[in-house]
Amino acid sequence: MPVAERPQDLSITEAQRAELQDRLADYRAHPETSIPWEVARERMRRGAR
Repeated sequence: MPVAERPQDLSITEAQRAELQDRLADYRAHPETSIPWEVARERMRRGAR
């Protein structure tokens, strides 16, 4: 069964939760510095930074 079908089985550490909250706060404060997921994914596929 794919993970997406049972999200209740996923857990993250408090450190991961804090990191996600920090990143979300940064995005909200500076949305112009973010890039769309499609662009990020393509850069990763190409090995670009």
